[in-house]
Amino acid sequence: MLFLAIGYGFLPDHIPTSAHGQEILNLSPEDSEGEARYDADGFPLDFSDCGRIERISATELVINDTLYRFASTSTFNTRINRDTEMSSFDLGDYVGIMQDHQGKIRSLWLIKEGEEPKKSSNITAPPSNRLVIDNEVWRNY
Repeated sequence: MLFLAIGYGFLPDHIPTSAHGQEILNLSPEDSEGEARYDADGFPLDFSDCGRIERISATELVINDTLYRFASTSTFNTRINRDTEMSSFDLGDYVGIMQDHQGKIRSLWLIKEGEEPKKSSNITAPPSNRLVIDNEVWRNY
């Protein structure tokens, strides 16, 4: 019973529901108000995922053996230049991504060696960044 009491405190007051009536818990790197968190220089404090670029094209990115698609409004950023060109990124670069609610990349950030973000939690989100309650069971989609 103690576990349930503690665990219940971590659930939001309202869990959004999908079109099929399934409850969705978004695990994107945002604060409780839904806003992304940035440092004083405007660099994100958290990312949906980080890793070395294994493949990059005009529509897709592969990091950590995971394929991500770019949103039509994706931005490309470095610590110095915001909204730069995709050509600023090369294979092997260490990057962080921030995803929209559809799981597409809304922004790609170049991260310099030694500036890798610290893991703030040992909970890892699935590539779609959501957990769904399906017949009273949490499932990753």
